[in-house]
Amino acid sequence: MSPSERQKKINVIVEMCREKVNAGGSIPFDTLLTKFANLQPELEAKLRELAETAGASDEEAVTPTRPDAGSFSDVASTPVAAAPPRPQAMPTSSAAQSSISNSSASQSSVVRRKQSPKPNMALWFSVAGGVIALALVLLVVVLSSRDNRVTTDQLAGTSAETVEERVEVQKPVEVASDLPKPGETLTNAVSDLIQQVDAAQGGPAKLSAIKKALEQITASGLVSDNAVKIAQWHDMARELDENNGYGALEIVFEVKWRHDLTQAVSTSKDAVVRETDRLVEWDKQYDFREKERGARLHVFAAEALAKHKTPDKAKQHIAAAIQYRPQDAELLARMQSVFHSLRIADGFGSGFAVAPGFILTNHHVIKGASEISVKLRDIQEPVPATLHAQNSALDAALIKLDVPDGVDFKPLKIAEFSLGRGAPVGVFGYPLGQEFGSGLKLTIGVVSAVPDRANDGMYLLDCRVNFGNSGGPLCDKSGNVVGLVTAKSGGGQNVDSYGMARPCMDLESFLKTNLPAYEAIAERPSERLEWDAVDRIVSPSVFMIMVKH
Repeated sequence: MSPSERQKKINVIVEMCREKVNAGGSIPFDTLLTKFANLQPELEAKLRELAETAGASDEEAVTPTRPDAGSFSDVASTPVAAAPPRPQAMPTSSAAQSSISNSSASQSSVVRRKQSPKPNMALWFSVAGGVIALALVLLVVVLSSRDNRVTTDQLAGTSAETVEERVEVQKPVEVASDLPKPGETLTNAVSDLIQQVDAAQGGPAKLSAIKKALEQITASGLVSDNAVKIAQWHDMARELDENNGYGALEIVFEVKWRHDLTQAVSTSKDAVVRETDRLVEWDKQYDFREKERGARLHVFAAEALAKHKTPDKAKQHIAAAIQYRPQDAELLARMQSVFHSLRIADGFGSGFAVAPGFILTNHHVIKGASEISVKLRDIQEPVPATLHAQNSALDAALIKLDVPDGVDFKPLKIAEFSLGRGAPVGVFGYPLGQEFGSGLKLTIGVVSAVPDRANDGMYLLDCRVNFGNSGGPLCDKSGNVVGLVTAKSGGGQNVDSYGMARPCMDLESFLKTNLPAYEAIAERPSERLEWDAVDRIVSPSVFMIMVKH
């Protein structure tokens, strides 16, 4: 056989291997091994055919040698990857050895000049080794690029056109101009749900359909577009879920009421008050089955009222929300935010009666106020008051009010004597407004330092003083007022602050000048009472001062 014919035979086997790999594509390792194992019978048949052809060659003296890597490179080379070094010795299966032996016997009977089958066996081993080496090369390349289909297909003989077609698929696909836009899709979905509500038969089925439609409408932000339909569903729910037994009525009410209140916020303060009053009436008539919803609506009402400077009603809604004991962290944060905004917009402090119809407080409590009112005991609504006199240097102010009949308004006794360090004292007032209850608060301690320049001429107190205590009385254990609580010293991390009070002796001239009837106690009483007894004397005459700016 000529070298060219021998090369053709080898190419046939190589092409068969390529076709098998191409048929396999990117496949798992075990499956790929199985496919190569299935080639064994065909390889043996090809080897046998090649051996018979070589044996029948016309008295050709063939002395084949085992080909090196170079003699096999023309077949195994590819434009993508180079083959690794071929193994020096490849094992041959028993079936292949049997096939080679049979072929050798046939060869010896045809060609007489060949005394030994060794040259043909060398050829067979050469061809078999080359084919197996090529298979291993292809296997390694396929496994190393399983995630890259283009490279694998090139190694398996895929045409350039096929690769281009696969790459073409990966190009961005243009969106047809006639496809529905996202907004149109949402509108269509809502329309379908509205039709389901209309088609629903029976109360429970219709309420369920309404609930599902409202969830989609709310999530899509299409409440305004469907306000008329929602109003119809609200009337329908009032009939089908008369007592909110199913909890459907409160769902429809929430969506409709929030929309109406949002519209009112952009209209006027009166419109906001009307809408928030609707919530109060609904809350009286029905019971929210979902407590978080009840709290959420009242917080929403408080936010709207706070925006329109209606703090009294806003506080009522915060109080109503608290009654539902909400657990949602975000809702609790909103409640706290509204409350703090009301505190800032609505100034408040403490004050005490010093003469009939007159209350002493701090100047900074009422500074810049457009309205001043006093929260008296047993009177639900605050009583209006007016500024009578003020002294910014002393941080003192007198306000005047018309005391309603039947209200206990007994002036406290003002002391004109000084206290020493260590003297027991008590602070009365309304710290933090009504955050910790609406009642009066008392904290007790001692005088830590007497007035001097370092503390701005005020008593330093070992008493807890907070925002809202300003303007309250500092009392001794006889129930006399010995100072006007004014401030607290600066504190910080790991630093406690002191309370600070202006001595009443400093206020003597201011009070005598501005009060029609002023009486003071010049001598220190010898009797000392328990603090609960002092509280009974002082507390009826201490009030919360409320201002609007």
